[in-house]
Amino acid sequence: MKSTYFLLSAMTASLLLVGCNGDNVDTGSNEINSKKISSSEVNVSQSSTNENSEVERVVTHGNFVEYETEAELFADAELVVIASTNEDFMDREHIVKYVPSSDEEEGLPKAIEDFYTKTSITVEQVLKQPASEKVADNKKISVIEPIALLEDGSKILSVENYQEISRGQQYIIYLKKNTNGKYGVINMTNGRFNLESTDQIVNLAEHGHDNDKAKHEKMKDTVKNRFAKEIAKAKK
Repeated sequence: MKSTYFLLSAMTASLLLVGCNGDNVDTGSNEINSKKISSSEVNVSQSSTNENSEVERVVTHGNFVEYETEAELFADAELVVIASTNEDFMDREHIVKYVPSSDEEEGLPKAIEDFYTKTSITVEQVLKQPASEKVADNKKISVIEPIALLEDGSKILSVENYQEISRGQQYIIYLKKNTNGKYGVINMTNGRFNLESTDQIVNLAEHGHDNDKAKHEKMKDTVKNRFAKEIAKAKK
């Protein structure tokens, strides 16, 4: 993993848990408060293990309620599934919204207000769902991830080091609906768990996240223990 720093000048981000004002997850206390990042130092990472290894990653902070245990995560999630996607990350629908500029700001860099990605997943097994809704196995649904690719393809923006759902990999994903009825991943990277391989989780000591990888792996072990039978079935 190669990491560098650069100054994100004249750029702001008003971030919600899994998207922007139009598609944010309505999670009560789990909604990220409006947070602006202006001319601040952020982390840019290049991963050598995923399909987007040559694209710079801009990791931004966001205020959100973190679930410390899988039990808390499972209790608050509305939909939990074993699922996968056949979409390459670069080919997904990426939404990046900009702050409207005034006449005085003409010619200045655009300020980013919100960003997220819509990812189409195929539900292989439903592990939890609302009583009022039935999500069938093998159904395709669109979910929101707190990450996006800039229009020019030069950078990937990620909230709290969120790692995208990779094509062709099986995941257990914890989801919750937003005010528009769209499902989004909750708890950042600790809301989706790769069953095929070890996730590339960066320890962001510079951002106060010096144990991200250990925390993720610990929660992942609990997830795999809870759903051992379902995972075995999914792998057959």
